[in-house]
Amino acid sequence: MKVKLLSLFFLFYILTSYNIGYASESYDGLHVGDVIGDAVVSDISATINGVFIPSLNVQGRLVVFVKDLNNYGFDIVWDDNGKDLDINRNLSKTITPISVPIKGNGKILYSAYKVHIGDRELLTYNIDGQVAICLEDLDVLGSLTWDDKNKILGVNLENTSYDAGMSYSIRGKYIVRKKDIEGSKIINYSIASFYDGSIVLKEITEMVWNNDKRPQLQNYNYDGVFLGSIIKNYGNYDNNGKVKSDQTNSNYEREIKYLSSQKFIDYGNMLISGIEKNRQTEYANNGYKPLKIQGKSITYNAIGVPEANVVLKNVSDKTIDAIKVRIYPYDTYDNRVYNFGGEGTFKGIAQRINIDPNYRDAYTWTLNLFDNATKFNVEVYSVHFTDGTTWE
Repeated sequence: MKVKLLSLFFLFYILTSYNIGYASESYDGLHVGDVIGDAVVSDISATINGVFIPSLNVQGRLVVFVKDLNNYGFDIVWDDNGKDLDINRNLSKTITPISVPIKGNGKILYSAYKVHIGDRELLTYNIDGQVAICLEDLDVLGSLTWDDKNKILGVNLENTSYDAGMSYSIRGKYIVRKKDIEGSKIINYSIASFYDGSIVLKEITEMVWNNDKRPQLQNYNYDGVFLGSIIKNYGNYDNNGKVKSDQTNSNYEREIKYLSSQKFIDYGNMLISGIEKNRQTEYANNGYKPLKIQGKSITYNAIGVPEANVVLKNVSDKTIDAIKVRIYPYDTYDNRVYNFGGEGTFKGIAQRINIDPNYRDAYTWTLNLFDNATKFNVEVYSVHFTDGTTWE
């Protein structure tokens, strides 16, 4: 009888030691400050209304620093809520050209900053911590000129604004009410993203309530890497369930063409290349282990049994479909916690999962028989890939 009881105990131990985790996958391929490309000194010069302005070359295009535009007849307005910059023409400003040349090449860093001219969300670069835009994108306020002999790309400013007069605008993940209007509205807007080598446009419908001055977009989702967004129209539903437009963005088609242009494709490829280089660096820094432990915490279920929560990121170049972990429980005094059988290690497994490169999952394992655990260490000791190979 004693042998049978021991057998039942160890059977129970085996069943409770291997516990399936539950995952919540999310993308983790881009971080603010990651290097994604290079800005280099160019043999082409840039001018605004015939006055030279310092510039660099990014993917064959001249870029200028937004802060420098303060010296060339612009006001730069910072929106701390949305982390956005607005470029506005100021005809009363005295032009004070910057004579100090660019010192040298720079690194392009991933950033969430966005620059706007009126309704347009510009392609924005962060070069060594300084926000920059393509000189050619100032053409919404005028026209471009090219001096082939002297290799000078210039922009002649003719207009004071680029604005369709919309009562709403998008800033980051928020809708901003620019004018007071009555009642709630249905807003149609489009998001451009870069996915699998091409631009993907997605049209989205959103309700904006009249008492919400700065609502966060609830359906703000897209495939791949975000590039930009633009409002198409807004209004109320008609009797057929379609939006009866109160106002249509007269610049919408022009903006869709802009967001689908080659410069955004080139920028998307830059992002993907930067993501891959940073993944390889992260992989090496992780000792070439395919899963990086990004976080861990302990909680307790309804009956007080401790649960180990672990966040794991796939830093390899292959998709993962199963993992095994060893969890080492400790009490508040940092003493190792053992179960009734004298075992101080909990073994966890997660199968039928799918963790793509640069994605992370959050897993939870219930630490049955380790009731005194208040903290733990964790080790990933086996990873199975969808191609059939295993890392241990």
